[in-house]
Amino acid sequence: MSEPKDFERTLRRIRHMLGEGQEEMAMEELDALNPDDPQQQQEITYTRAEYYTRKEQWEKAVQYLEPLYNTRAIEDNWHDADHTERERRAYYQLWLGNAAVNVSRYQDAAEYFTKYPGRFFSMHVQGWSAPAKKIVPVGQDTLDWKKIFTAAKTGGVKNYFVEMDLDMMTASVPYLRKLQV
Repeated sequence: MSEPKDFERTLRRIRHMLGEGQEEMAMEELDALNPDDPQQQQEITYTRAEYYTRKEQWEKAVQYLEPLYNTRAIEDNWHDADHTERERRAYYQLWLGNAAVNVSRYQDAAEYFTKYPGRFFSMHVQGWSAPAKKIVPVGQDTLDWKKIFTAAKTGGVKNYFVEMDLDMMTASVPYLRKLQV
């Protein structure tokens, strides 16, 4: 695709299709784009990453975003005018994706909070039983909540969101009230 206007129009149409739920057709059209222009290639990558982020397919989102950024340079020069708002959003998606990938694999969330201090502002709280592979009330699960909440402070977490149905919430509250962190 040689003309920038044609590319922009095509990409806008693809994004619209994604927003309308025509995902298969949109992704086929995105796959068919093969520009030589590095900026256009980057726009395609952003679109893929955004699609996979919306689908909560974090590994794929990270796979597309990670090669675009020297994340250390963005961190070290966060307010540098060379970093556009789009780069910052992509960077947030990258970290969100990394966090979701690690936590969704039921790795040690406490380790992740400690590894990246001050980067998190909120956390969702939900019990998980590894043997049963299902959501259970907090405190009746296999997670070490004292360790997680302690590390969350290091991670910078200020807001905790407990989202579950009323029965699970009722079963979780006594444990959460007794938890001393």
